[in-house]
Amino acid sequence: ILREMMTELISILVPIYGVEKYIERCSRSLFGQTYFNIEYIFVDDCTKDNSIGILKKVLMDYPLRAKKVKIVSHSTNRGLSAARNTALTHAEGAYIMHVDSDDYLSECAVETAYKKIICCNADVLVFGINLIFENKIVRLHQYDEGTKEDYVKKLIARKSLSCVWNKMYKRSLFQKLRFPKGKIHEDEFLTYKLLYNAKKVGYIDVSLYYHTI
Repeated sequence: ILREMMTELISILVPIYGVEKYIERCSRSLFGQTYFNIEYIFVDDCTKDNSIGILKKVLMDYPLRAKKVKIVSHSTNRGLSAARNTALTHAEGAYIMHVDSDDYLSECAVETAYKKIICCNADVLVFGINLIFENKIVRLHQYDEGTKEDYVKKLIARKSLSCVWNKMYKRSLFQKLRFPKGKIHEDEFLTYKLLYNAKKVGYIDVSLYYHTI
C-alpha cells in the first residue's frame, strides 16, 4: 500500500527573481528529496542576475530529475503573485508545495508531508519552520493538532504564520483560486480562502521548511 501511495505526483512551485546567492542551496534541497515522483516548476520572473544559469548548472548533477523540471519565463517582471499564479497554471500534481527560492527544504520534507497528509486524509497539511538567522537557526512551532477552526483562530491571533510555504495542499483547492496581483502579503490573502475551502487541516510537529530571514 505504501509503495502505491508513493507514486502520486507532487508539484513544487518556485518563483525566481534575484536569488543567485541562494538558488543553488534551494534547488539542491529540492532535487535531493527522498520522494521521487516530483515535478518542479520554476518561474523566471525576468530575473536580472544569474539565478537561472546557476539553476541549470545544478540540475546537471541530477539527471534523473531533469525530465520533471519546467522553467517558465515571464517576458517582463510581473511580481511574486503573478509568478506563483504562473506556476499554479503549469502544475499537474495531486498535491502542491510552494517554496521560495531563498529558502530550502529538509531532505525528507516531501515524503514526510505526503505520508502525513494521506494518513490523516487532510486537504492542507501544516508543518513547522526553521528560521535561518545569520548566526543561528530557530525552530518555530506552528500549530497543534485540532480542527480547521482552531487553526484559523491561531492565524487570526497571529500565533501562527499565514504563509503559503509551510504547507502541503491538494491541488484541487487552487482550482478557482489565485494569488492577488499587486498586494503585499499575497499569501495571507489566499491562505484564508484555501482554508475556507478545505474540509480538513492536518499537522505534523516537524520543522521541514527552512526560511531565510
